[in-house]
This record gives sequence, C-alpha cells and structure tokens, in this order.
Amino acid sequence: MGSIRTEYHTSHLISLRLSEDSKIAYLLDKQTISIRNLQTRTSFNIYHNVPLDFLELSDKGHHIIFRDKKRNLYIFDNIIKRKAHLLNTCGYAQWVPSSDVVVAQSKTMMHVWYNVKETEQVSIRSLDWMTTLKSFILDTNKL
Repeated sequence: MGSIRTEYHTSHLISLRLSEDSKIAYLLDKQTISIRNLQTRTSFNIYHNVPLDFLELSDKGHHIIFRDKKRNLYIFDNIIKRKAHLLNTCGYAQWVPSSDVVVAQSKTMMHVWYNVKETEQVSIRSLDWMTTLKSFILDTNKL
C-alpha cells in the first residue's frame, strides 16, 4: 500500500478509506492536511490558518470534513478543490457510514447535511428534548 510520516497519529487525525480509489488523509503539521491516493501515489495538501483537531474522509474519499481548535467545522471537496465552512462551535461531527451525509452537533442542536455539495442546505433539530438531561451525539449509524 504505502507509508506516511506524521507526528500526529491519533485516530482523530488520520483517516483511511480503502476502495477502488483508496486514500489516506493525515496531518503534515498542525495546520496542513495531506491527502494521498494510495494507488496512484499522488497527493495534495490543504492548508488551514488555525490548528486542526479532527479530520475524516468520506467513504469514497471525495470529501473530507475537518474541525479546527476554534471548533469550526469545514468540508473540502477533493474533486473540485473547494473548502466550505459548515458550522461554528462544533462539538461532534461524523460521516454517516456508507453515505455522503454529515451529522454534527453544535451545543444542543443537531445539524445534518444530506447533500454535501449544497452546504447551505442543512437540516437542524434540537437535542434539548429533556430539560434535565444533557444530550450529546455519540455515534451515527445508517438504517
């Protein structure tokens, strides 16, 4: 397959997708994501002006979501090389498995992007369904 060199090796800072077009995304430094195609051995970098604390490739590797230390969530389209801001104060984000759907939490609100190419189209739901219980998204599953 290949190898990478990085000082940032937690599961939140490396993302691997094995498919016909296998890719790996990882941090080169605190603010630079490198995405490498493991078949063609080509790569490109995404620079961000704030240190990052989370990244995850979509199942097909066409998109990547990442969060910076200021808790802003972004999406990057690896095909057209475009970055878009999704959410402020993001506490949790994840791709729904086997889909191109993003789920994220900001305080007591759940945000869902069913079409990541149209980032302004987002479904928002309150997680504040019980006043005595704090709600947090812990994981997502496709039904």
